[in-house]
Parts: sequence; structure tokens; C-alpha cells
Amino acid sequence: QDLPSQFGPPNTSGKLAVIAPATRQIVKVIALACRNPLDMDYAAALQKMFVSCANYQDAQATTAGIEVVDVAAGRTRGLAVTQAALGGILGDLETNGDNGYVVLTETGTLRNQVVRFRLGDPADAAGREVLYTSAGFIQSIAIDPNLASALWNYSDLLLQLERDLDRSDALLVRAFARGLPEGRKY
Repeated sequence: QDLPSQFGPPNTSGKLAVIAPATRQIVKVIALACRNPLDMDYAAALQKMFVSCANYQDAQATTAGIEVVDVAAGRTRGLAVTQAALGGILGDLETNGDNGYVVLTETGTLRNQVVRFRLGDPADAAGREVLYTSAGFIQSIAIDPNLASALWNYSDLLLQLERDLDRSDALLVRAFARGLPEGRKY
């Protein structure tokens, strides 16, 4: 995020810092096209970073959506799809194989959805699918290929805390209403 000195909506685009692991020094800064980046995930097979940006919860903002960064080239490819086209405000984002998963707060409601999209073309509406709609807030999602063969558990407690959403591509997508266990991605 690149916020003004007083708390308020972002007034400029976000930035992605490239850090050399050995020295822990910033070696490059990539200016994003989007504002208010919330989450990102690296798709290793594509050598691309996918960034979800919400532009301070403005669903119609043209500076919010899913941005794609070409890691090998060290530059952004811009917004692949806007929040307005997705129909809501973006949140947590994960990638796996050919698919991306994003939390989307529907415009005009408090309902959250977990939406699967194709990494090759996030703007392709035919490639998007709503996996789950919640009446409440979904703070984060996680993908865990190790749990893909686990049995579905529909206990009341599980539905309150987390929900198994999708078992395609030999993985498990799980939504968490209260954040991930121990506050981390896994």
C-alpha cells in the first residue's frame, strides 16, 4: 500500500518491492497499476505474481482488480480484470496450477464469495465460477493439496469456523471466517 500521510483512501498506486534474499535489500520497486493491494500469490509455473487490489473498498474503481506481474521481466502487465467486472470488492487471493481463487464481497451486500478463475485469463467470465457464497465475512482462504483426500466434515463447528469449498485439481480450498490458524498462510 502507498497511503497518504493522514489515514484515508490510497491516492497513488501500490508498489511491489523485489528483495534480494542474501542481502535482504530492496533491489527493485515495481509500480503497480492498482491501488490498495491486499494480497498476492506467486504462480511458479507461469512466473507471474497475481495481486488483488481493492482501492479502499470502492467496487467501481478502475484502479482495483487482479493485477498480473511478470516476475521474469520485472514489470507489471497491468490489471487483468477490474473489481467492477468481477462484481465486488476483492480480498484474499491464492493460486494453484491453472486456477486462482479470490474472496469477493458482493457489491451492495455483506455476502462474501470464493471465486475460482483461470490464471491464463482472469477476465474470461466463462472461466470464473463461484465456489461458495457466505452470509458473513470470509477473511482468508487457503489451498492445501495434502488435505484433498480428507473426508468432508459438515459439523456445525466447522461451518462456523471454516468451510471446505473445492476439491478439483487434487487440492482442498478452505475458507476461514476468522483468519487462518495461527495467522499464517499454509
